[in-house]
Order: sequence, then structure tokens, then C-alpha cells
Amino acid sequence: KKGAAEKLLSESASVTQDNGNQMTTEYSATGTAVGGSIVGVRTARLSHQTTTRGFWRITGEFWDLSCGKKASFSDVCQGVYGKSRDEVSALAAQAIAKCVNAPDSKGSFPDQLTSDNLSETVSDDSRYYGTPDGLVIAIWAGEYGCMAWDAHEIVVIPAAGSSHAAGDDVTAISYSPYS
Repeated sequence: KKGAAEKLLSESASVTQDNGNQMTTEYSATGTAVGGSIVGVRTARLSHQTTTRGFWRITGEFWDLSCGKKASFSDVCQGVYGKSRDEVSALAAQAIAKCVNAPDSKGSFPDQLTSDNLSETVSDDSRYYGTPDGLVIAIWAGEYGCMAWDAHEIVVIPAAGSSHAAGDDVTAISYSPYS
């Protein structure tokens, strides 16, 4: 039962996959226990599109290792973080706004913080994952800043004992000239 989740957690590779206009040259998946048998998985892919500059695409998901199946994000919100899915969306929108508006967020574009843009981002379950810092959401290059601002990983709900607060940028990958 646990084979698929354990296999995913052990993956890390430098590969080249060409699927038309986009080539993925690096891939990694990292898992963190977030509560009970639930594991948050962060996946990072470095992809190139017709240029030499690559962009990170960070995604996440949750797995229940007691049964080896992907966990529903709504269930994880309630069971692990004690919030409804709608509450998590509202907190995520606030966290993104705090990060994008931070004085040291050079390259960000606060004018892109429209309700439509935020709604689309925070309703996408594949952007969330769990870490020792808490529940994190990923925003992608060009969404709330220039392409060079790249992807960012932002704390939505801090874990107990974490030194980070909601809205803190905990980006694990630093490729941007602004970092």
C-alpha cells in the first residue's frame, strides 16, 4: 500500500525531459510528516522554455501513509491544520499579499494582487504542501512579479514552534537576481 508514496518521497533526479516547448532539467520531491500518518510532499521542477533561463515550478500534495493514497486537501486542512478549505484560502491570500508587499520583495508587482489572480492561486490545491515551518503555498514566476522574481514559497499557517509567521517567504530555491 505504501509503495507509491514512499517511492515519490525518495525521488530526486537531474533529468532532461523534452515535451515540445518546455524541457525539465531538474526534479526533486521532498516529504515532511505534518500530522499523524499525513505527509506533505513538495515537488520542484526546473523547466526551460525556448530560452536558456529556467523557471522553478513548485507544487505540493499530501499523502496518507496509513493507506498509501493521496489525501484530500480539504481533509488535510480540517484534520491537520484545524481550518476549513475556505479559511485556508483566505489565509493564503493574506499571506501572499504580505509577502508581495514586503519592503524587501524587490521585483514583485503589488498591482497584480487582484481578487481574480489571488482567487485562482489560492484555490489551486496543487500549490500547497506541508513543511516543518507549517502549511506553505507556492507562487510561480511572473504571477506577482517579474519573471526574474521567480517562484516563491510562502507560509500560510505556521507550525507550532516555527520561527516563521504567516506571509514569510521560505523559498528553498534561490535563483533570482533579487535574492
